[in-house]
Amino acid sequence: MINAVDHEIRRLIRNLLDNAQRHARGLVLVEARRDGEFAELSVDDGDGVELSDREWVFGWFTRADGARSRSLGGTGLGLAIVHDIAESHNGTVGVTDSATGGARFVLRLPLAVQALIA
Repeated sequence: MINAVDHEIRRLIRNLLDNAQRHARGLVLVEARRDGEFAELSVDDGDGVELSDREWVFGWFTRADGARSRSLGGTGLGLAIVHDIAESHNGTVGVTDSATGGARFVLRLPLAVQALIA
């Protein structure tokens, strides 16, 4: 359990999954788990994100070269919103390499005190 503003967390998850679906080469893998004092949600998808671009993808109005056309969807706001909501809930979001060779977006949010006692 996390302490969160319900509509913000829904928007964060929707944006992460929309982004994954837009860039997926096939299957999108979503995993939720507890990691110590954090809830962790990972989304594996797409072609991967170069190491040099891993902070940049969370910037405002950022779209990958292949997704620059608005007709293909995306305004370049989704991942920036994900980042801001994660930070406002004392969490983090980042991108690493997926085991399948694509991108793995990892959201970490602190667990509520009640969840830590259980």
